[in-house]
Amino acid sequence: MPILVVNLSQTAGAAASTLAIAPTARNLLCCFVSQSATTSAPSVTGWVFNGTNATWSAGANSLFFGTRVADGTETTITVTAGSGGTSQGITMWELNGAANTVEGTPTALNAQTGTSGILTMPTSTNTGDILLMAVGQALSSGTPTSWTAGSGTNPISTSTVVATRAQGGYLIISDTQASIAYTASWGNSHAFGMLGVFIEQNTTGVLEAF
Repeated sequence: MPILVVNLSQTAGAAASTLAIAPTARNLLCCFVSQSATTSAPSVTGWVFNGTNATWSAGANSLFFGTRVADGTETTITVTAGSGGTSQGITMWELNGAANTVEGTPTALNAQTGTSGILTMPTSTNTGDILLMAVGQALSSGTPTSWTAGSGTNPISTSTVVATRAQGGYLIISDTQASIAYTASWGNSHAFGMLGVFIEQNTTGVLEAF
């Protein structure tokens, strides 16, 4: 079944550890969490966070990716930051038709500063997968602008254009994607890191368990 984005949201410019959600049971929830003063994985009840993360500010701050199969009773994502840290922001997607499987290893861009970043993702041959990406910052981004990609690539959808500390973008893969550079831009110059993952399409027809 094709992947559909049925819900997406992200926290606003101030430091935040909670995001309201209202998912449908057995859909896949995905999120990026931006943190300051820690490179330990955050924790959210019922979620699993991937061990690959992006870091910035001399390795002090971090961006992690996590997933959970919804049971339909969730109303919020409440993040506990990694040891000694503070949750700065969350960007979240609810996906229908997705497997709880990351294709390969997440791709990280570390230790950057400025008002734009370029994340080069590896080749994907799995048509129908979805690419999720985020920029993590410890301070408000200012107003983000749309994500862009290399020539001949379908446009990236931006989660929102509201100032944030976890700026998300996504793309459903319609054909084989060679290694492509994806660019995100925003208003305020800060240190940042970027992280991208491919989530596989659920081709079995079997609903994920929770």
